[in-house]
Formats: sequence, C-alpha cells, structure tokens
Amino acid sequence: RKAVDDIKAIRKSYITVCACSFGKDSTVVLLANLTAHIELMNEGLLDSSSPLVVSHIDTGVENFLMQMLCNWEIRRLKRYCKLANINLDFRFGTPPLAKQWTSLFISGQKIVSSSRTNNDCSVIMKIDNAAKLEREIEQAYQGRVVTLLGSRLDESVARATKMRRAGTDKVTA
Repeated sequence: RKAVDDIKAIRKSYITVCACSFGKDSTVVLLANLTAHIELMNEGLLDSSSPLVVSHIDTGVENFLMQMLCNWEIRRLKRYCKLANINLDFRFGTPPLAKQWTSLFISGQKIVSSSRTNNDCSVIMKIDNAAKLEREIEQAYQGRVVTLLGSRLDESVARATKMRRAGTDKVTA
C-alpha cells in the first residue's frame, strides 16, 4: 500500500516510467504503478489519455524460459490495458547488432566474463539501452518523468551495500 501511495504522490506531478524486466522486483513495482494509475483514474485525477509508461530491455541473452515469461507478460499487460481503457505507452529496447552478445564475443571484441570480474555485459546490453530509452521518454514528455525501479535490499549483501551507499534505501516520494 505504501508503494501505491508513494507512486500516486509522484504521479500527480510527473509521468512515472516503470522500468520492468518482469522479474519479481520489477513486477511488484509494475503492479503498484498500475494500481496507482487506476486509482488516480477512479479519483478523476487522470483520464484515459494519461499514459502508463512501461519500458523493457531485451538483452538477447536471457534464459529462454525468462524470455518466454517476458513475452507472455508483455502481451498480457497490453491486453489488460486495452480492456481497462488505459493508455499504455510501452517502450522496448534491445542492443544494436554491433553490441549484441554474438557480435561482441564471437568477434573477440570482448572476452566472456564472470559476475565477479566485471559488468561489461550489463552496461553494454542493458544499461546503455535503458539510458537511450530514458532519453526518448524524457523527450516525449518534456523531461517531466520519474523512473520507478524495483530492487530488494535482501537480494544480496552486495546489492544492499550498494543501495545503502547510494542512499536509495532511504528514498521516499
């Protein structure tokens, strides 16, 4: 409930962009954002032309079962929004051919790394594409956007440490 109320407070002044991988954390944020959007529509503060913005990055290297889940959830979200008269603005990003896994590693431009050695893959295939989508969305909505992310402190000790160091564990609406 707290997340829905926080999102409603933000959404009254900004367009919220739900960056969604369709994993556990981002799905919870997506559902909270969708709930907030519906409640604001019911309260007369948003109308059917108000956008519900969702972004998704397909890195092209996801486990095939996760890829199937994402495709299924995207179709389900689009169908639901259409039935509920919600103006879904769904943004999809994927790395350009030169930055895809096959191009980078088979050509020898990159060497396969582990999660402990570096995060090149995350930056090249996900973060760079997310930044491009963010710029497009900010331009479309004249910079009046706030991106909603889902991360749990208890995902891992490393993630909790990074979130605490960045101060994101204390961010409020």
